[in-house]
Amino acid sequence: MAGNYTVVDSLSRALPTTLSPIYGAAELPQLLAGLGLSGAEALANPHLGQPIATSRSSWVRRTERSASSFFVKVYNYADLRSQLRGIRRNTGPCTQSRALREARALLWLAQEGFPGPRPVVVLEARRWKILTMAILVTVAWPGQSLDRLLPE
Repeated sequence: MAGNYTVVDSLSRALPTTLSPIYGAAELPQLLAGLGLSGAEALANPHLGQPIATSRSSWVRRTERSASSFFVKVYNYADLRSQLRGIRRNTGPCTQSRALREARALLWLAQEGFPGPRPVVVLEARRWKILTMAILVTVAWPGQSLDRLLPE
């Protein structure tokens, strides 16, 4: 069984995927140019910018260029196991990615008068309609991280 999983996983990753803009497509070229990046795939680089948070399958980086500062949050479902683990919630063909749900929540909060970061772009890569990667870019928001504020 493990051998079959490895073969299927290897074959599925052999098929190329591309990042498609789901939200903010008009701002994407300007964002990439402002950050000095040649393509949207460069936003997924785990070494881009200053690390803010890192976990097994996601990371947040702060990127700065000129007067602009952004947070880039990447959700990476690199193998078939991680894609299938979240199929009912985050990665399935009929589900919204976590990045898109977060962007919509930020937009709703802004409409309701709450201050917060503005979503700039949401990108998704899917293979056979299964999410393999999602990226949320927001304008940097001043303040402290919640893990530092809670103890106070």
